[in-house]
Amino acid sequence: MSRDRYLAILRYLHFHDNEDTSEIAQHPLVKIKPIIDYLQSKFSVALIPGKNLCIDESLVLWKDRLLFKQYIPLKRNRFGIKLFELVDCETGFILGFIVYTGADTDYQKFDLGVTGDIVAHFLQPYFHKDNWYTSTLAESLHDRDTGMCGTVKSNRKGMPKLENKLVRGEVQVAHNNVWMAMRWEDKRSVRMLTTERTRT
Repeated sequence: MSRDRYLAILRYLHFHDNEDTSEIAQHPLVKIKPIIDYLQSKFSVALIPGKNLCIDESLVLWKDRLLFKQYIPLKRNRFGIKLFELVDCETGFILGFIVYTGADTDYQKFDLGVTGDIVAHFLQPYFHKDNWYTSTLAESLHDRDTGMCGTVKSNRKGMPKLENKLVRGEVQVAHNNVWMAMRWEDKRSVRMLTTERTRT
């Protein structure tokens, strides 16, 4: 392909009618929404995932101006487009993703807060199966026969106070009929929450 042809395609390739003035047309991703929806549909059926799934965020490098560009200092690329991703742990295959655009981010709402809603949105097809994630969604997922396990912040709503003075390598544990919380002391405290061993 010649350079001029490539530039012409790049200039005129569109997936949305620029004359559309509807409310949907005001969404930040409206010009590429058909491509995102197509990829979502293909990713979700390309693989039957294993038992363990992971939900996390990643940052796609983007240095130009963008309304919803994020700054996350702990990421390798500190500026970029934030994605929430559902990944099969065994293969590393992305089963679904959400492009974070702020208040108008596209995902189904469950009245569980942003983090909880995103987890529930991703896990809907996998409820009543074994999956892993961490948040105060523990009881909600447990009610749907869906296990979870992973790290959690100490200030997460509903987390027990695990404040004993520990030396490196020591562990403190608390539990109820739904979950078990653990604090392990390393260079800093690492906290985990799981419902995997409490399901019957």
